[in-house]
Amino acid sequence: MYVCITYEQLKQKVSKGARIRWCGQAKGGRIVVQIFKGDISSFFQVEVDELVANWKSYGVLRNGGARKPLADVGYVPSKTDSFVTYRNATVLGINISGDCTIESVRSQAELVSAFMDQIIAHQPLWLVGWNCYAFDNTCLSYNAISTDYTAYFRKVKISTASVVDYGYIMDIPGVYNVDPLIYMQRSPPLMKKYNKDFSLYGVAKKLGVTAKTEMPDLYADLKPLEILDYNMNDALIPVEIWLKTGLVQEIPSLALTSCCHVYDCCRYMTSVTARCPLSAEAMAIGMRIDWSECEPVLEYRGGKVLEPVRGVHKDVVVCDFSSMYPTIMIDANISPETLDVLDADDHEYGDVWYDSTYTYVRAESSVARFPRVGDNMIRRLLLKYVKLRAAHKRDNPTYAGTLKVVANSIYGSTGHENSPMYSPLCAIATTAIGRWCLDLACKTFEDYGMRIVYGDTDSCMAKGTYVTQSAYGGDAVAHAKHILVKLKERLNDTPFSGMNTELEEFRERMVLLDKKKYCYVSEKGTVEYKAIPSLAMYQMSYHDVLKETFLPVMYLW
Repeated sequence: MYVCITYEQLKQKVSKGARIRWCGQAKGGRIVVQIFKGDISSFFQVEVDELVANWKSYGVLRNGGARKPLADVGYVPSKTDSFVTYRNATVLGINISGDCTIESVRSQAELVSAFMDQIIAHQPLWLVGWNCYAFDNTCLSYNAISTDYTAYFRKVKISTASVVDYGYIMDIPGVYNVDPLIYMQRSPPLMKKYNKDFSLYGVAKKLGVTAKTEMPDLYADLKPLEILDYNMNDALIPVEIWLKTGLVQEIPSLALTSCCHVYDCCRYMTSVTARCPLSAEAMAIGMRIDWSECEPVLEYRGGKVLEPVRGVHKDVVVCDFSSMYPTIMIDANISPETLDVLDADDHEYGDVWYDSTYTYVRAESSVARFPRVGDNMIRRLLLKYVKLRAAHKRDNPTYAGTLKVVANSIYGSTGHENSPMYSPLCAIATTAIGRWCLDLACKTFEDYGMRIVYGDTDSCMAKGTYVTQSAYGGDAVAHAKHILVKLKERLNDTPFSGMNTELEEFRERMVLLDKKKYCYVSEKGTVEYKAIPSLAMYQMSYHDVLKETFLPVMYLW
């Protein structure tokens, strides 16, 4: 049992630099709170009634789509479910344990009961399975006849980028049931790395872990030991994948960074990994959040994709804005609590302008206005993530990567209509400023003598001209670096002075076919492709078409 402290004692701990993580729902009139300060963490209890009675608002994070937001709103509908949105404290250690024995049972229900009893008895911290949410756990839940066992299964959404589906998580206290497949199918870097082949056989082969054995012939006489060996192999490989891919560090890191439950991180639920840190930040400073729906739902344009200069190009430089959307939200002071909604004017949709006091963005039927001076909750949180990521990018890339995911998901939560943090005008303003910055970058490159051949959201690709030859001896990289200095000077005269553009890569040869469709020779001499999966229906893959048609041209040109 944890020590019960008063609200004032809790407030004092926070004022001295401690961070709060709320653990689960209120029970017996009390809520458990975990306090972090440096590397030390401790647990306490707080009376819910005292907490609600003493809650003083420092300000209101309001519904950003409303014309006249309420001056003061409740942060939750009622006391009883007040902490339902604040997830359980996540793990602070790593351990995989458990013995292997063989038992005989008479029925599937008895098998499920024996299996569950073993898990409850051993309590392994990580219970790992491949596609276990959709298949194994669904089968277990179906055959778990006793309510003593069915209570441990929780139905959850396990959607991928293209399919909406549901499955079951085994929710046993002290045990984290993880499915590496679900995370890998939703993580853009992992999708790219594995080329969307997430069969257990394919991933195991690519990683070089234990090879997947062939399934026994189910139409022949079944041999129990063959089935056992096959299932043990199927159980071993996901654990090896979990360890070798580094997900054993990445998913807990994401959970700790976002104050979000491991289950939500494993399912790559970015809307949850956005609202949980915002919720924790708001509660830590006593800010109330309006969780009501935002109407009307507004559509907004995403990043700008330029029309490519089709053909073969040589000596192409690729320049990227670092952390574009989080930096825009920081620089422009974008947050639902700082937003003012003005009547529409003569500007066109997406126009961006500013004066000494405000930044303005034209939406469909209104103008979003943000003060250039001041602070807000989202800005403080993003600044923290950006600084931490910069500090740990080299020494702890896993941690830096999860910080980037959480920071980017905060922007995404403002534009997703089903998110409690939905604020369409904030999303419209963020992407509009992103397009404005890309246009400024392209114009600066053109003004100083390089030719833009393509641009996409936060990056632009440029190649040298006669200016490169005459002033830089044909060195496109040196020319681009000079232009990036000039671009920074221009950005410094705008509200977006925090925007930084880096030279990401030099491409010796490049073939541009269409938007988001190209191939190039990298600095390492490898050929990289950016294509669309729908062309896989042809007998010759898109990559083969590029290889046989364009690579000779790239090298001979």
